[in-house]
Amino acid sequence: PPERRALRGAAKVQAPQPVKKERAEPKKPIKPDEGPKQPDYKLKHHIDFTQLERLIVRPAQLTKKNVLDYYDKISEYILPYLKDRYQSVRLYSDSTRSKVYTNLETLTQDYPERIPAWIETAPNQRAKANDRLLLCNDKEHLLLYVELGCLGFNPHHSRVKNSDSPDYIIIAFEASESDLTKTIKAMDAAREI
Repeated sequence: PPERRALRGAAKVQAPQPVKKERAEPKKPIKPDEGPKQPDYKLKHHIDFTQLERLIVRPAQLTKKNVLDYYDKISEYILPYLKDRYQSVRLYSDSTRSKVYTNLETLTQDYPERIPAWIETAPNQRAKANDRLLLCNDKEHLLLYVELGCLGFNPHHSRVKNSDSPDYIIIAFEASESDLTKTIKAMDAAREI
C-alpha cells in the first residue's frame, strides 16, 4: 500500500529526550512583616499590622495606616478618657456589618490567632461567671483594637474600681426636623438642672 511506502522512506523520528529540569529555588515563606513597611509606633509589645493600604473610609480615601497614624498621634490625649474604664469595642470587618465586643472571651472566639497574651482585662464585678472585660490603658491596646477593625471607642461612664458610680452622665436628645424647636427647649431646660 502507498501509505507504507511513504512511511518507509520517511526520516526516522527520534523519541523525545527527557528534559533536564533545573532545580527550582525553594520559595521563602512569607513573613507577616513583608509587604508594606511596618509602622514604627515605638510600642512595648509587638503587633503585626496587616492590610495597611486597605481603604477603611472610602469617601475620605482613608487607609488603615491613616487611621493607625491618627490614633498614634492622639493617643496621649484620648487615653486619659479611656484608662481604667471598661470598653465596648465595635469592630468593622470587610463587610459593612460590625460587631460590638465587651469581653475577652467573645473577642478571642472570633479572633483566636490575633489576640496577644498581654491584653489587659478587668473582672466584671456584676457577673457571676469569670467574665473578663476589655480595657484600653495604653497605646498598645489602642492600636491593637484599631488593627482588629475598631474605628471608635466607647468607654463606660465609670471607672473599674467604682463601677457603680459613674463619673459623668450623658443625656441624649433625638428629634425629627419638625420637632427641633421642642428639642432645643428641652435641652435648655436640662442644662439648667
